[in-house]
Amino acid sequence: MLMPLRTTRIPYLSIVVLFLFIACKATQSSGTSGTAKGTVTTTIPACQQIIRYYSQKFRDVQNARDMTMNAVITIDPLAKNINTSAEMEGGEKAGFDMTIEHFDCTLNADLTAGEALYTGHIRQQDGSSTKAYLKLEAKDGGLVMSNGDPEKTSDMLMYISKWEIVKPQP
Repeated sequence: MLMPLRTTRIPYLSIVVLFLFIACKATQSSGTSGTAKGTVTTTIPACQQIIRYYSQKFRDVQNARDMTMNAVITIDPLAKNINTSAEMEGGEKAGFDMTIEHFDCTLNADLTAGEALYTGHIRQQDGSSTKAYLKLEAKDGGLVMSNGDPEKTSDMLMYISKWEIVKPQP
């Protein structure tokens, strides 16, 4: 659910937040925490773990413009949920939960190669839902998130600065 607090730069924030969706099928994972390159310390499949991603920068490809923002994206494939929250440099905030319907993952254990594509929906305040896609790709030595909609080219890229494995709540 998109919940903007201010509307001055909401179109950019909405676009950024809407492409924050990911998924995986079982592959051997690694990393309790680390930079985009990760740190190998566990053997639980990466695509079965709760992983929190952090980003401070996204790129508007269409306008060739980089923007600063703080985003946190938590993907819980077993609970079929992706939670996002973001704050732009001007203080605008937005967030939503995406329900995962399907995901495919070819990411390797330390998240340095492959990709994950999550398909699902976002429930709106009026009760309707919006189809949503999120792609996480290991690219050029880092992790990049984008809109994974196969019918559209992504005009926004979010660069992952670090990630961490989150232990499930008992």
